[in-house]
Amino acid sequence: MVRDVRLAQIWTGTNEICYPDSKSYTVNVSGNGGIANNYPGTVYTILWGDNVMQRFTHCQLVALGGVLSHQYQSSSCGNPPIVTGTSTIYNAYQVNIEAENVCPDGSFTPITTYAKVWSQPDADFSSPVFACVNTAVRFDNGSTGNSAPGNAANCTSNATYEWYVDGILVSITNTRAQPLIHTFTTTGNHTVRLVMKTSPCSDEVTRVICIEPRPVPDFEMNGLDSVSACPASVITLTNLTNANPCRDMRFRWMVLDENGNPASAYTYLNVGVDTVANPVIQFNTPGLYDIRLTVTNSCGSFTVVKPVLIRNIPPAVIMPADQTYCGTNRTIDFGMNLNHMPLYNEPHAPGDTYSWVVTGGPFTFVNGTTAADRYPQILFTGTGTYTVTVTYTTNCGTRTDAQDITFNESVGVDAGPVSETVCYSVTDIQLNGSFTGPADSVHWSTTGTGYFTPMNQV
Repeated sequence: MVRDVRLAQIWTGTNEICYPDSKSYTVNVSGNGGIANNYPGTVYTILWGDNVMQRFTHCQLVALGGVLSHQYQSSSCGNPPIVTGTSTIYNAYQVNIEAENVCPDGSFTPITTYAKVWSQPDADFSSPVFACVNTAVRFDNGSTGNSAPGNAANCTSNATYEWYVDGILVSITNTRAQPLIHTFTTTGNHTVRLVMKTSPCSDEVTRVICIEPRPVPDFEMNGLDSVSACPASVITLTNLTNANPCRDMRFRWMVLDENGNPASAYTYLNVGVDTVANPVIQFNTPGLYDIRLTVTNSCGSFTVVKPVLIRNIPPAVIMPADQTYCGTNRTIDFGMNLNHMPLYNEPHAPGDTYSWVVTGGPFTFVNGTTAADRYPQILFTGTGTYTVTVTYTTNCGTRTDAQDITFNESVGVDAGPVSETVCYSVTDIQLNGSFTGPADSVHWSTTGTGYFTPMNQV
């Protein structure tokens, strides 16, 4: 007795697969309508639709448990339509199962079905390795693969793209050309995953991007924000720039002269010169310098500048020539009056000290100034000669200079009592003049006619 093979009743599984997955059909071996009692010499032929044919003997098929499997190597997209009764199947392989034997009364009806085989999608996207925090980052979809959903007549690219950031779904789109634009608000490593679905196929890819902080460059010079030092002094730069969890920051050091141009009178003492994190510099020539640190990452380049004063050896201070005044109770501003302003060979720097000493008479520092100021204001209330001495000290030495200031008592003059009217015939008039204070000479004069005898005595 021979049994028909009724594929429509015994096939299990889906008609759509993604190659290179295997497609399997199961022939009922022992159940109702099965082939268990078929003639042992029956040969079963399956045509998979992709120019591949397989033949099985009855014993072979039974030994396989009735499972017929095939691994497709190409997509069925674009194949001619398959007409099954009132239905038309597009973009599919037609699968035929036939059976034959030598028995003249064998009744075999070929069984036809179909298999839609789609190319496995290839999810892919471009991603920077590093990006800046709180800045929009673009991920371009570079996925490939087609599908023919349902029973469409033409194969079309009809995929769904799901974007996940750190495991959270952030975007779903049906358009490959639409990128993901995402802003990361925290630094460090983040995962971006793209899932491409072309039913029944899918693929996904995950990439890691490290989000960098915006650099805040900072450094100290020998532990200070500004430095004054002597020639040949060694200055250690300690980098205090904020840390980057993704990679080492890129540093660039530059020494500028007082005009903002690259300087040359210095030497790097450690290996790596101007790109190391903590360079050591020796300055060789006096002058005013700026040290500039530039820090660069995916957020951009950021700069900080700090000053360095390389002092002269030794320091110098020069007081103007001695001065003499009439009268007393005079305030002298040593920072504004050029007749008394000291000339320093250095601008003021942290650590510089000044010491003013006044001798020769009473005096007072006024207007909030003291003997420790660079330019004090002093009220002189006595007469005579004062000696004003300033001592200027830097980390490169000490220098002193002085100026004598003399205050003479003012002279008071009185020509005598007011004269009364005298007769024209009187030729001599007695004048009783006087003066107060020190005088070097006396001289009489008049706006009228006549002369004085003696002219130079009171």
